[in-house]
Amino acid sequence: SSGINAEWPLRPGTQFLPANLLALFAPREPLPYIAPPVPKHSNESCTLSGIGQFVHMFEDPEETPVPQKAPSRAEKKEAKRKAKKEKSTDCDSALIPLL
Repeated sequence: SSGINAEWPLRPGTQFLPANLLALFAPREPLPYIAPPVPKHSNESCTLSGIGQFVHMFEDPEETPVPQKAPSRAEKKEAKRKAKKEKSTDCDSALIPLL
């Protein structure tokens, strides 16, 4: 024998713990059975209806305004670049007469 216990890998590591920690690994009592809740209403009294009765409340598609396109990320970046360039040219033109 090489001095290594052959049973060691097969045993769980909890056997070496003190009693107060072993108690944490003890199985709990099974949960008590509780009957499923009784529904408040039966499905027979609940009738489903469509949206047909509400269609008259919708707005007329001809009166609907045209959706406005939001600027894309590239368009926002380009607008920011143009504004920055215009601002820098304004500052440069204001400084030129002073020189």
